[in-house]
This record gives sequence, C-alpha cells and structure tokens, in this order.
Amino acid sequence: MHQIRTEILIQASTDVVWAVLTDFRSYGRWNPFIRAIEGRAAVGERLALTTRQRGSDTQRSQGVVLRLQPRRELCWRGRGGSGWLMQTVRAFRLDALPEGGVRMRHVRQVRGLLSPLLHLTSHEPAEQQMHEMNTALKERAERAHRAGSAPRTAAEEAERADRTTRLNNALNWR
Repeated sequence: MHQIRTEILIQASTDVVWAVLTDFRSYGRWNPFIRAIEGRAAVGERLALTTRQRGSDTQRSQGVVLRLQPRRELCWRGRGGSGWLMQTVRAFRLDALPEGGVRMRHVRQVRGLLSPLLHLTSHEPAEQQMHEMNTALKERAERAHRAGSAPRTAAEEAERADRTTRLNNALNWR
C-alpha cells in the first residue's frame, strides 16, 4: 500500500467546507483534478468520476462511497481494472479548529498489484494534484464564507436560472 497525505487550513465553517466538498455537480467549476462526479454523497452510492491529470486526456473511473459522516468525513474507493490490480481510496476529513476555521486532511491510498509501479511513476504528480485541489477548495469555501453563505449547488443554480427565465418571459409577454 502506498499513501499520500496532505492537509490545508481553511478559514470557513465546517458547514461551508462540507457543502463545497459534497456538491459533486459543481466540481467542474472549481476542481482542477476531479472534473466531475456523478452520484450522491451517501454510503454505498456508486460514483462515476471524471479526472484530468495535467498534460493528459480526461479519464473515467468508477467508485463507491465507503464512509460518510456529515461535516466530518467523506471516503470513497475507486478501482482500476479488477480490484486486485489497483484500488484507490480517497478520504477527506474535516476538523473544526478552536480558533475558527477547518483543517482538511486529504489522503489517497493505493493498493494492489500495480501500486508499486504507480507509486514510482506518479507519486509527485498525484501529490501536486491533491495540493491544487485542496487550494481550489479552500478558495471556493473561503469566498462563500466571506459572502455569508454556502455556495449554491448546481440544482439551486438551475432553479434560480429557471425562475429568472420565467420572470423575464412574463415581463416580455404582451
């Protein structure tokens, strides 16, 4: 097993950080590495992930949510080929700090026959991508925190756009 651990301090509430982390539909707007996740943040839920590593095409993979403790922990497992070739577990843990803000820990564990090879060839790029994702999440959460609310989910944005369209149509109707 090979593991990469990162962490970042975020000046926002756990509610706001959690809202950003679990709003899978919005990942394409802010996440430089995980471009999309289809599925829900619920234990046992199957996920379809789309990732993009710097300098390469997007890749699709499947996963399943292993652990979920609201405003505290999210963990999923992805597989490359059959499980014995490679399994990747990605975990996020949020810890509220006494002085305010949140410490987010982001861990990636790789197991399986291909894990030593993957570790040799992609440890540094993977760690860099994790840091970039952490930083992007921090910026989005802190911006939402300063604005005084959690960011809108994609569903909320769609509902807002629909209301605006209906209002505009009603005002232009004669």
